[in-house]
Amino acid sequence: MNNFTQFSLRKFIGFVIAVVAIFAVSITAIANDTVRDLQERRQNVQDSVREQRELLAEAQAERNDMLAEIVLMDIELTELSYAYVQAREELEDARALLAFSEESLERAEERREAQMETLRNRIRFMHENNSITYIELLFTSDSINDFLSNIEHISRIIEHDNTILDSMKETEARIAAHTAAVAVHHNDVELLNFELENRIEELEINLATRERRINELEADEEHYRAMAALFEEEAREIQLAILNAEALAEAARQARMVATSNQRSVSVASDAIFQWPVDGPRGVNSGYGWRQRPFGGGSEFHEGVDLRATMNTPILAAADGIVTQSQYRRGYGNTVVISHGGGLSTLYAHNSRNIVEVGEEVMRGQIIAMAGSTGLSTGPHLHFEVWINGSHTDPGPYLGLN
Repeated sequence: MNNFTQFSLRKFIGFVIAVVAIFAVSITAIANDTVRDLQERRQNVQDSVREQRELLAEAQAERNDMLAEIVLMDIELTELSYAYVQAREELEDARALLAFSEESLERAEERREAQMETLRNRIRFMHENNSITYIELLFTSDSINDFLSNIEHISRIIEHDNTILDSMKETEARIAAHTAAVAVHHNDVELLNFELENRIEELEINLATRERRINELEADEEHYRAMAALFEEEAREIQLAILNAEALAEAARQARMVATSNQRSVSVASDAIFQWPVDGPRGVNSGYGWRQRPFGGGSEFHEGVDLRATMNTPILAAADGIVTQSQYRRGYGNTVVISHGGGLSTLYAHNSRNIVEVGEEVMRGQIIAMAGSTGLSTGPHLHFEVWINGSHTDPGPYLGLN
């Protein structure tokens, strides 16, 4: 390849890298704006979740108050129902006693009236038959003794009539007084029954009202729970979108760094076959071949090269290819293997985490992992190997080291 062709190639590569860097900056700005919008939306959704939780707590508190009131009302209703049963029995007794007293009073009045009628008849008879005077009684008497006897007999009849009449009046007055007292008691008991009925009816209405309110509150609680769950699910989706947007921004940033690194690599090692697989300053900690074992002493054959890298430095694909391994391997730690076709493959080990998955098609310079110290490692670095048809080979020529 002549110098002009090499210059043109380097110029074209530089142009592509510049375009990639500009595109990466644009993507980063868009992603950052998206993240801010999503964060604001997430805050609004979280506020909605909090609002629904507060409404739920208020509904639960009101329902608990209602339940406490219902318990007290149930107790009062039970007591009133028992008192009402007793009052009804007492009212029945009072009614029976009042009826009996009224009947007794009626009979006493009838007896007194009969006695009065008897007395009136006797007086009427004496009047109609020209009742004899004491003078006539004297002259008609055979003797003074007979006269006195007749007088005494008449007096006794009248006294007897008066005595019976007075007794009847006294009995009637006593029965009337008792009947009045019974009527007062009857009215009191009837009023008590009326008040108990009204209070029981009022309690039953209040209980029904509170039970309806409890049903409404329970429906509200289910609504608030459902709304809170929906908002929480939306918040999780937004959080996932934020993570994706942040990953996009990070990927754009890394692409910009890769573009800058590639531009530096082209100018420094344009004869290298592979992309330098560490996004950072070039450096080799340990080369390919025999070396002192870092663990346990003795020597070993080192099948790759250890490239200098700090923790979580982006690890880049050395060339285009397809990922054939992305897993944790004993001794190697988190490892990625890429097949580049024609029996050529590369291995990247000791990663803190792998980013690509098996079957994924990757491009030269694409971030595939982050540098780390997993597996048998003395510190953060990249263990890089090159394999041809299943056999390892020196990665130096491919990286422009030799």
